[in-house]
Amino acid sequence: MSGSAVPSWSGGWSGGTPRTAFRETRPVRGWLVVAGFAGTLIFYALVAVASWTPTVLVAALTCAIVALSVVAGLLLRRGDRGVAVGSALMTGFAAAILVLVLMIASLVG
Repeated sequence: MSGSAVPSWSGGWSGGTPRTAFRETRPVRGWLVVAGFAGTLIFYALVAVASWTPTVLVAALTCAIVALSVVAGLLLRRGDRGVAVGSALMTGFAAAILVLVLMIASLVG
């Protein structure tokens, strides 16, 4: 059994068969999702500001997306799940923006 779920018995004395109900040991809090989203957004904004050409922007965003995907996975497994969800959400948006930039660059250039 995984260490992330603690079983408890539901059904009680109602005459029904007892069922196992799993409860989250580290619940996802809304404000932590927002904190993860905002922190990741700030990081991507800094990466974009540091890029001086579209080529560097694509390369830097690709590296940042890969790095923050690994960080979100580690946070999900070992750290705070709310921050991991916010970070993964913003990383998905960044990947979509990167694909959009590449599509526009291929159509224009």
